[in-house]
Amino acid sequence: MTIYHQFGSKIGLLEALCDSLAVTGEMEQLASAFRCPEPSEGLDEYIRIFGRFWQADRLVTRRLRGLATLDPDFEQVIRARDEQRRKGLRVLVQRIVEEISFDCECFLFCSVFFESRCAFRGHLQADISPDDAQMRVVIQLSKKSPQA
Repeated sequence: MTIYHQFGSKIGLLEALCDSLAVTGEMEQLASAFRCPEPSEGLDEYIRIFGRFWQADRLVTRRLRGLATLDPDFEQVIRARDEQRRKGLRVLVQRIVEEISFDCECFLFCSVFFESRCAFRGHLQADISPDDAQMRVVIQLSKKSPQA
């Protein structure tokens, strides 16, 4: 029996692998971001959780995302997961959009997007915690009211 057969398909295997990475990265805590009564606190939590998630198994995540550029099945799974992240972020951003004077969805998505965190990391130091400078800047921007 092949490993694909155990998971139903190659995509099924990739989904199971991504689910395992989510468990390792403690993504079950993500619901807490949406339960925060204060929208900016929810965004803080969302960003912190993704910071921990991307740190949990960077090598495997980097390789999966690299393979997504070569294999349509990998791309399909990664793209669907990224869209789920974007939808979650959209919910949080909609809660605070009145407090922010610019369209920040794309900017904030970059803070929870793996490649952006890797690029940012490369410009500073080899090992940055999930509560790094980039996250602090994004969190502070989310709390600022528009300037008149």
